[in-house]
This record gives sequence, structure tokens and C-alpha cells, in this order.
Amino acid sequence: MSDTSALEIQRAIERLSALSPDDREAFNLAVTLATLLGLRRGLPDQQMLVALHAAMRHLRTRQSHEVH
Repeated sequence: MSDTSALEIQRAIERLSALSPDDREAFNLAVTLATLLGLRRGLPDQQMLVALHAAMRHLRTRQSHEVH
């Protein structure tokens, strides 16, 4: 269940972040959503951090591709 929850969190962050790569508010909303989802599902802090870091890597990669 934890792996599924982490994946759901990552996907939610990616969907919200897709609104605008430069929109810090959208990313902050995504982090808040991820935290709430993780807390609701009882996801361990470590797995929430792993999901958030993966999503942030995805965003940085996408942003660097959009700039070039």
C-alpha cells in the first residue's frame, strides 16, 4: 500500500506541476496535497520524502528541457 500511495502522491504532484513550470504557487499546492495524502494514508515520512524528491527531479528535468 505504501508504494501505491507514494506513486499516487508523485502523480498528483506531476499533474499539478504541469499547470505551469514557473508557477511556484502550483508547486506549493502540490506539496501540500502530497503531505495531506501521505498523512491521510499513514504513509511514513521517509516515503513521502522519496515521492516528493522524485517529483521535484521530474520537474527540474522537464523545466530544463523546456528551456532548451
